[in-house]
Amino acid sequence: MIQTFGVLAEKYGEIYTVKMGSKKTVILTSKEAIQTVLSNDASNGRDRSGTFADRCWNKNLGIVTSEGELWEKSKIWTFKTLKELGFGKSFDIENFIRTASESLFSEIDNKMETCGSIGVGLLFNKSILAIMWQMIVGRLSREDEPLIDTLSEKGNKFAQSSLFGAGIVNVFPFLRFVFPNLLGYNMQMDFFNTCNKVAKNSHPNLKKSVLSYEQYEQKQIQNSEVFYQKP
Repeated sequence: MIQTFGVLAEKYGEIYTVKMGSKKTVILTSKEAIQTVLSNDASNGRDRSGTFADRCWNKNLGIVTSEGELWEKSKIWTFKTLKELGFGKSFDIENFIRTASESLFSEIDNKMETCGSIGVGLLFNKSILAIMWQMIVGRLSREDEPLIDTLSEKGNKFAQSSLFGAGIVNVFPFLRFVFPNLLGYNMQMDFFNTCNKVAKNSHPNLKKSVLSYEQYEQKQIQNSEVFYQKP
């Protein structure tokens, strides 16, 4: 496919548009083209289609899916809130990584002694999630381990389901409702809902912050057109 894009660039130029299904995609085929587009403020918009549209009611809402003035407001709230929970405490990050690494190496040694071989499917997931958990929440306890196991398992299923379905849903978004199991839509939404549930219940301060932001988002639903202007 990459070679095909290169051939098309020889005919149509370094920047051109390809329509795949119901969606138009801009193709950039050179470093100069990428610099030209990314230096334009119009390229800062978010792609709200498919599963991401379901996550934000297909409106200019949320931390990941918002843009423009709303994103500027959300960004300030996000960094302020996460700093209160543990993000940005750089002096602790090295200890987080060391602790997670020691646990990972111990698990590898134990499996090598008992089995002689290791399946690496989910081997690194828990350690990486543990580091991210401590960076955001600020602590990691025994009670958190089942939650990390759940996120690891469902996150892996989410990634696997996206390998086949994401590309198809990106081109034909409506198909996720027609074939929700085949295209992984149900599994993806299950992962998203699990993340929301864990965030609300895992930490008192985090729960309070998430709920306050949900109230903030709900308030923006009625005024989303004020914040969202198509470039």
